Amino acid sequence: MVFKSTLPPLSYPRVDIATFVFQCIHRSSIWRNPLQPVYIDSHTGEAVTISEFQTNAKELASGWQNTVGLRRGDVVAMISPNDIHYASIMLSIVLAGGIVTPANPAYTADEILHQLKDSGAKYVVADGEALPAVQAACRKANIPDTALFTMPRKSPRTPVPSIFTIRSQLPFQRLSLNSKEVATQTVYLCYSSGTTGLSKGVELTHSNIISNVCQSSAFKEHEGVSHQGKRQMGVLPFYHVYGLNLLIHANFYEGSIVVLARKFDFVHFLATIQKYSIHYAYLVPPIILALARHPAVSQSDLSSLKWVLSSAAPVSPALIEEIFLKHGLVVSQGYGMTELSPATLVTPINNPYRASTGILVSSMEGKIVDEAGHELPPNEIGELWVRGPNVMKGYLNNPQATAAILDADGFLHTGDLGHVNERGFVFISDRLKELIKYKGFQVAPAELEALIISHPKVLDVAVVGTYDFNHATEVPKAFVVLRGQEIPATEAFKKVLAQEITQFVHDNVAAHKRLRGGVEFMTEVPKNATGKILRRVLKAKEAEKQGIPAQRAKL
Repeated sequence: MVFKSTLPPLSYPRVDIATFVFQCIHRSSIWRNPLQPVYIDSHTGEAVTISEFQTNAKELASGWQNTVGLRRGDVVAMISPNDIHYASIMLSIVLAGGIVTPANPAYTADEILHQLKDSGAKYVVADGEALPAVQAACRKANIPDTALFTMPRKSPRTPVPSIFTIRSQLPFQRLSLNSKEVATQTVYLCYSSGTTGLSKGVELTHSNIISNVCQSSAFKEHEGVSHQGKRQMGVLPFYHVYGLNLLIHANFYEGSIVVLARKFDFVHFLATIQKYSIHYAYLVPPIILALARHPAVSQSDLSSLKWVLSSAAPVSPALIEEIFLKHGLVVSQGYGMTELSPATLVTPINNPYRASTGILVSSMEGKIVDEAGHELPPNEIGELWVRGPNVMKGYLNNPQATAAILDADGFLHTGDLGHVNERGFVFISDRLKELIKYKGFQVAPAELEALIISHPKVLDVAVVGTYDFNHATEVPKAFVVLRGQEIPATEAFKKVLAQEITQFVHDNVAAHKRLRGGVEFMTEVPKNATGKILRRVLKAKEAEKQGIPAQRAKL
């Protein structure tokens, strides 16, 4: 059964990204004041006005063509944390006809090298602190020194010129695409998280991003959430599609000011909310968890914060309720993938189903299928497939991987298990590839994690499968972070706490879901920049203990 979004169908502008952003600026009343800040650095107070943003984007676009020699289709890598000039630099590349591939500045030289080579990047704009790794990668990728620039932010003395040195007021040929080209021309190469191996380049078109901005905004409008003239907290990394979409595009469409953080610190995050009267924020589960349980929250004034959206990983209904009861703060959940630009499902503010992952955003449709690809009726569990204008073009230079996830009918196979009810609410159970198989029975790590984190002594948890040679099967094992984030001092105390948590799970789940792999205490669960649990790290740790050779996923 194919089910459709319950929200009204969507129409979105069939234009290129640069045209879209400038149209948003000219349409919204808040941007009519040339001195209106659009980005504010929460650490320094430095701001970029809407007038400066537009001037920088246009002069840099001219510089890319007239000073640097960028040609249409050239790829530029941006390797930087959040910065007040990030968006204008990104837009300038698009305006000049280039393609942007954003990368994590914390990457090693080898990780940067992979993205540079795979994307075919010709130019690089990097933060000063990332330069050592970036320069090493550029040398191996045969990218000349003349093609490397730094972000404008003041950094240690370096011979690498600032990107602002290329600014020009000469005429340039700005990108112009027709309504068909915007749906086929790649604008961003965002790399997948790589939690199962080397990351793949996700080709996102102009229409992918614009349609998803409009889809997300239409949902908020439907829910009565207005961001016009409001300040939002910009802690999501701009280099990740979640931040790229909402903090570099949707903010112009919705008329909101971004108060950004270069690096995340929870106490600073709380202080920023109070100082700037932050109205809303897009967050990830670790921050949601901290809002519920960090001791500094009780000393902070969060009264201005009215709504947050958490995405990248599930948040338990109990935790959402805990935050509402403590702070009166409404938490919605979003579900998506880089391959979906990324928003796909969002929970309504008055969500009638606490365990639901939400409804499809406008103009999307989906279906639940079994292992053979047959459509399933409501309330039966299978893999979620989705289709809509925000579905990626494909994986760069990887037709085999593209064909494995994107079928001939345009449905993207998410790899997530779940079901849909009669009202169109989707319930995600777990990642298909993360399921633990205990003697043929399926065990969803997310289900156990939601239970364990409700234990009063637990701050955070990750569950993975570990192999039991005696019984020739996988068994669930929990990696637990206690409140206080300290590992029990003695083996005897460890044993007592482990038994307590094991018994807690035993009393609340079916027999095949019990923690037969045991409990191990940690000070921190390994996660990527968007809060997703790095299960491969934990699995590798277990494999090493057991003397099993590490396996790398085939791409």
